[in-house]
Amino acid sequence: MPVSGKKRLGGLLVRSGSISQAQLKAALKEQKSTGARLGHIVVSSGLMTGDDLLDVLSSQLNIPVVNLEMVQPTPELLRAIPEATARKYLLFPIDRTNGRIRVAMADPLDLEAVDEISAKLSLEIDTSITSENQILNAIDSHYGFANSAKEALLSAPAPSYGPESYEFGGMEQERGAAAPPIAKLVEAIIRQGVADRASDIHIEPEEDC
Repeated sequence: MPVSGKKRLGGLLVRSGSISQAQLKAALKEQKSTGARLGHIVVSSGLMTGDDLLDVLSSQLNIPVVNLEMVQPTPELLRAIPEATARKYLLFPIDRTNGRIRVAMADPLDLEAVDEISAKLSLEIDTSITSENQILNAIDSHYGFANSAKEALLSAPAPSYGPESYEFGGMEQERGAAAPPIAKLVEAIIRQGVADRASDIHIEPEEDC
């Protein structure tokens, strides 16, 4: 029978001297009653700081720590791993090269997540580690932007060729009826670029999947 991720993580933390066996037992009891992740419980209860947990996991498992604020996943990656899957397993796609996909995880010992993604994509999975908060922020930022852009395009009314006016960025412009969703999309892209502190914004054409 495979060892569960929570027991593997707990044993690793005990062996590294980060927590005691008694503290692990109490944390597992709370995990059973609340359903929270073991790493979250260890940090929220003050047994370890978030940075200490990352350092221990990184050194013990030889897995690199990644800063998701510096990651810009491609639309292809976001489609490959849907938002629901990213939230379910608390992970975020980073890049894909040579038939392998790299993901950041809050719990790199979650073998169920690794196996599911590997099976669905028919790709080998490489893991990096980051904090739960960074993953949730990245999901909200990148998937939220993708969804708002999609909604902007889908909300386009039937084309009308009569000149009308609309307001964009505080200025009134002339347009056809199909223009507002595009304007909203452009504004969303610019806002996201500002939020990500991007120096440039590049738009590349892709084949429809």
